[in-house]
Amino acid sequence: MTDTDRLKKINAKPVFSCFDDEFKSYGRVLRDMDISDMKDYMEKNTEIPDDGNIYVASDSKLEECKSFAALEQRYYGGLKAQAGYCNGRNVKMNGFEFHRGSEINCCVNTDIALILGHTWDVTEDGKYDQDKAEIFIIPKDIIIEIYETTLHLSPCRTSGTGFKTIVILPENTNTYLDKNTLKYGIDDKFDKLLFMKNKWMIASVHNARAVSNGAFPGVEGENYEFKY
Repeated sequence: MTDTDRLKKINAKPVFSCFDDEFKSYGRVLRDMDISDMKDYMEKNTEIPDDGNIYVASDSKLEECKSFAALEQRYYGGLKAQAGYCNGRNVKMNGFEFHRGSEINCCVNTDIALILGHTWDVTEDGKYDQDKAEIFIIPKDIIIEIYETTLHLSPCRTSGTGFKTIVILPENTNTYLDKNTLKYGIDDKFDKLLFMKNKWMIASVHNARAVSNGAFPGVEGENYEFKY
């Protein structure tokens, strides 16, 4: 039995691999990029917290790696990108986010699980039915691109070991946004979901931290916990 088969048996939601056809509407595997210098930096210079996650949107040392410049040029078409990381021990869904522009991920020390959905399933009142979400296992060292129409949030660990995941996004994504400077009304269903720069978020109603910070509580029901 493969690990994916085992995880399918113990999780209530569908569990697939990023190599399965089911992943094609969410993203793709990037097979021809060598980011060994970025992975080496992550392994030697970043830590996994004892509890929860740590997220760094932009790490200047990661961005100095030669492979980041090559990746930025190839996959962002002349736009500036940022390289950071999410390290932690998360097992909760907690909600979903999406960005304008793809996100590139690679876990350097273990397999991870991502709970994914589609932006087209967000209702006109900004809510998302978590029963539509699916789980994908991303093996260690596999680089993936997540499309801008994909709902996602933090990785979940697949074992007792916490994860170290590289996160690459358009520059300034997930940084502070002064909403008072915005000049438009809230007319589109996504407007109320804007949480940070280039970050639209639908929080679980049980994610007290995000909701108290202003995230829209649009994922109702139990805050799903990934079983490993």
